[in-house]
Amino acid sequence: MIPYYSDKFVQIYHGDCRELLSQVPPVDLILTDPPYALQFTGESFDALATGAVERSWATRGLTMTSTPKTTPSLYREINPRCGGCGRAVNGADTAKGFKVCQCEYVTELAPWPNSAMVRLHEWHMGWIVEAFNALNNGGSLAAFASTRTLGRLSCAIEDSGFSMRDVINWHHDGGVGRNSSSLRTAYEPCVWARKPHRPGEEVPWLTGAPSTTNLIYTPKPDNHEREEHPTQKPVSLFRTLIQLFDAKTIIDPFMGSGTTLRAAKDLGVRAIGIELEEEYCEIAAKRMSQIAMKL
Repeated sequence: MIPYYSDKFVQIYHGDCRELLSQVPPVDLILTDPPYALQFTGESFDALATGAVERSWATRGLTMTSTPKTTPSLYREINPRCGGCGRAVNGADTAKGFKVCQCEYVTELAPWPNSAMVRLHEWHMGWIVEAFNALNNGGSLAAFASTRTLGRLSCAIEDSGFSMRDVINWHHDGGVGRNSSSLRTAYEPCVWARKPHRPGEEVPWLTGAPSTTNLIYTPKPDNHEREEHPTQKPVSLFRTLIQLFDAKTIIDPFMGSGTTLRAAKDLGVRAIGIELEEEYCEIAAKRMSQIAMKL
């Protein structure tokens, strides 16, 4: 397996993490920010590939439809039309300019969108099982989620054999409220789980526990730090998490623009990043070539 980029501390691989995780050596920590899947709740602003919900999810193993160009297949599946008036049965489609049904058919069809969330759970299971095998016994998985899809991620992690430990909350300056049916988000949850270990095995423990809380405040990246990625996290947040878990080796299977690797390199920690989109591999490689930040 040839790395896209490699130096003393960091290796970057271009490909699907479900195929590559089995080919890398086991590590102490998997720290990652997988797709939030807000498209499954009717939102499109969190699509990872610019302007294409279908592309961002199809490349990550989710088959939407054979005709994604005609009707936005994702919206057709999670927002079915009313059998009486033909309008959408919930308010999410209003973002796409569709009118919302308010007739008696709503109560009959409203439960249908949940099938998409079941598929999301199954997709999470696909990469989390591989992540489980890529960890040393007693190693930790820390994965970010949105408040609306946190449940599916948490269940998939637990169903894959992990022991759930906590939910760490990243508190930031807050996002923007989308409409009258949503609240302004001021935090993002990070699920922490641990791979079971045998009695007597030496495993990494938390730095500063039990006095350290599960709330971390860090502002969102400013214009100076931000790269060309729609859901980038601040490097300072990931440095804090790496130090908290006292990890010596790390994998980020959804590397994005390389924030996890940048934080690890700043701390002198070895890290591996895997990313499906080559454009982000290139951005991350450029970030790795920068001089390490003095802490």
